[in-house]
Amino acid sequence: GSRRADALSASPHSAGVIAFNWCVSRTLPALRHHNVFLSSAGRTAWARATSPGGLQRSPNFYVHVPTRTDASAAPAGCESVMVLVPVANLQEMAAAAGMPPLHLARHEGGCTSGGDGIGDSGGGDVAGTNATRLAAGRSGGGTGAYSALVSAAREAVLQTLADAGVAETVDSLRASIVRELVMEPEGWAARYGLSHGAAFGLSHGLGQLAAFRPALRDARVGGLYFAGASARPGNGVPLVMIGADLCVQRVLEDLGKQGKAD
Repeated sequence: GSRRADALSASPHSAGVIAFNWCVSRTLPALRHHNVFLSSAGRTAWARATSPGGLQRSPNFYVHVPTRTDASAAPAGCESVMVLVPVANLQEMAAAAGMPPLHLARHEGGCTSGGDGIGDSGGGDVAGTNATRLAAGRSGGGTGAYSALVSAAREAVLQTLADAGVAETVDSLRASIVRELVMEPEGWAARYGLSHGAAFGLSHGLGQLAAFRPALRDARVGGLYFAGASARPGNGVPLVMIGADLCVQRVLEDLGKQGKAD
């Protein structure tokens, strides 16, 4: 089982994600419930940044504003906003730093939460030799490997939103953010057990698509079943739910066969 786990962990993984969760003390009528901002840099913008220098001035990112359809998501006259910025996962961060990636798959960490305003939060604690080494020497107000990247991503998002007319200026938008909670790949790995902090499981190269993803039942390890973004049929909520249902059916089918044999 451990050999199988190591093999899956060593496989290419999808992007990591920096999530900014903002409490905003004003309305932002220019934003819809779902908003996608695409960089003018084209294909270059899809390269996953491992440092601030690799992040586009106006990167690709997604913005979710639940208050558009659910008024209870924020007090009257305010907004609840979540921003997702794709970046390198822990596997790719390790490779960029010339370190073995497997040791980064499982470690302690967490989300970072500011008190009032933004940018004043500390990074989550990071345990593990490689993760700690990655964090060393990086700026940005935290101890995590992503602290500098978080700061750069925040500024890029604020500037892009201001340029798009979401707010009058970057400063006015920044001032309206009264509370921030940030979750980066280290936090996703620690809180939800995501291998390498990859938000979408295994990557989606040709060798890991559809039937080439892990089967619902492992052929070598008895009693080992897979469900989730990295298993068949693929990632995304609908496919994961379908995969979970198929996995349950397979387990019940196998238990039925075992019962008849007994």
